[in-house]
Amino acid sequence: EDDDRVGNIYKARVMNVLPGLSCAFVDLGYEKNAFLYQGDLRGAKLSAPIGNFLKRDHEILVQVKKEEVPGKGARVTTHLTLPGHYLVFLPYQNDVNISRKVKDPELREELRTYLRRLKPKNTGLIVRTAGALASLQDLAAELETLYDKWQHICDLERHMAAPALIYKDLDVVQKVLRDYIDGSTTSIVLNDRE
Repeated sequence: EDDDRVGNIYKARVMNVLPGLSCAFVDLGYEKNAFLYQGDLRGAKLSAPIGNFLKRDHEILVQVKKEEVPGKGARVTTHLTLPGHYLVFLPYQNDVNISRKVKDPELREELRTYLRRLKPKNTGLIVRTAGALASLQDLAAELETLYDKWQHICDLERHMAAPALIYKDLDVVQKVLRDYIDGSTTSIVLNDRE
């Protein structure tokens, strides 16, 4: 089923730009166009008209942020994120942020210093709560996996025509496993073999 699109990344085509509403409608390849608000447009200053940053027929990479609801297309953003279990990879940012739930100032500084050295130039990271308990090797391995995923997305973007699904996020069960299961989990009970 393709009803959960949140997290998916598309190469979209701008269909129309509405300066009065500071938004644009973009084609993801579905019946309804998605809604891109100016505040979700990377590099766009809110004080300048959206038409300064987007034109009809532009092709842009967007990520679904909010599911489509009756009468309204999905809401998308150009601030892309690739979540892992320990880290969230931010392709267009350039810093390392640590989950607020990680309170220990020394650990926060150690993680920040280590990951700033490790991360590719002009990319950012968020260390999730689970990341504070991970070994530095595990963090490095996950960063490499997420960066490879990003390289693959860039490659597909270059070769595919808009509109196109470039990256499909995990389904709801896999998201739960990625986001909530850690070393303290001893068993998982399912009511459906599939």
